[in-house]
Amino acid sequence: MLAPAPTEQDFFWDDLLEYIGEKRVIPIVGAELLTVPDGSGGQLPLMRVLAARLAERLRVPADDCTGDDALHQVVCRYIQRGGRREEVYPRIRTLLKELAPAVPPILRELARIRHFNVFVTTTFDSLLAQALDEERHGGAPKTASLAYSPNNNLDLPVEARGRETPTVFHLLGRVSASPDYVITEED
Repeated sequence: MLAPAPTEQDFFWDDLLEYIGEKRVIPIVGAELLTVPDGSGGQLPLMRVLAARLAERLRVPADDCTGDDALHQVVCRYIQRGGRREEVYPRIRTLLKELAPAVPPILRELARIRHFNVFVTTTFDSLLAQALDEERHGGAPKTASLAYSPNNNLDLPVEARGRETPTVFHLLGRVSASPDYVITEED
């Protein structure tokens, strides 16, 4: 009996596995992978929790800010009420420190795939680098973490692919007290 002919999808997966084997695939991680426990056994998106806490801190109504752009909505409401944009960045940094979210299991699973050594993230947190350090280096901070900043247009170096230690590139910046990362669409 003849085996069925391979489909385009079969070829796609075969090709993808070959590219991964050659370390030619760079995973891009977004906010949808970042969740925190909700206290009742479920999970909530980290950015939504961050938005709710930021709204409380800034005294901005945010009951209807529940979508993927909740943080953007909260910041825009704060600015519309006369708040200064520069005041938001250190608040977010402080809230992330206070939340101290655990590394989501999905990031740990991704960090275990040794054929991935360069990662791009569209989030401003350090959870991906933390996952890599914990899974590959016993928690020692060895992952290179590079970030875009409006004041320092650093790009992902070509040699990052050949490094032994993993590299995380924060495409939209990394959290700091200054406005060096993206939190709104205007940023």
